[in-house]
Amino acid sequence: MIHIVGIGPGDGALQLKVIDDLARKCDLILGSSRQLETIEIDELEKKRVIDFPFKEIVPFLLKQESMGQSVMYLASGDPMIYGIGNYLSKHLPEGSFEIYPGISSLQYIFSRIPMSMNDCFLSSAHGRQPNYDFLVRMPKLVMVTDEANGPYEIAQELLTRGAKGTMFVGEALSYPEEQLCSYSLDMVPDRDYDMNVVVVLNERS
Repeated sequence: MIHIVGIGPGDGALQLKVIDDLARKCDLILGSSRQLETIEIDELEKKRVIDFPFKEIVPFLLKQESMGQSVMYLASGDPMIYGIGNYLSKHLPEGSFEIYPGISSLQYIFSRIPMSMNDCFLSSAHGRQPNYDFLVRMPKLVMVTDEANGPYEIAQELLTRGAKGTMFVGEALSYPEEQLCSYSLDMVPDRDYDMNVVVVLNERS
């Protein structure tokens, strides 16, 4: 069986308790170095950093399963909120996997502001080009960012389309160095940011 597990935003204390049981029972635990650090087990040989091309993930998982191996695949946040779970669920055979939810950074930042996310539009700029013409019409927007589309770049794209409002920037969410700042859209600093999520309240949507 392949277990696709959401490990939350980073702090191990925010993980589901079932993760500890799965880590003990599974034969192999896959993830990035940072993700694997959140799993505390004595059998370190179970851990393997994913160091092969993305296109080889599904064949690798299926090979392990065919050998009778139980695999735990770690996903940051929630696997089904702009996560690997959506891709794997479409490419793995039905019945070969289970998905376990986690707290997404998109959810976490709303608890830190604090603010309701009931009427929020979820989006991601991570590894993709956002449709800003569409996003500028959203009154409340939360986005995962990346190096090409960080808080400053997102703010500038929205401003050129007539947006006016506030941006909340959450950096290193749930980690000891966590920072949460708010700016008017036209005052978002052009600087380097730690891994982050932004919430935009657009008064002119």
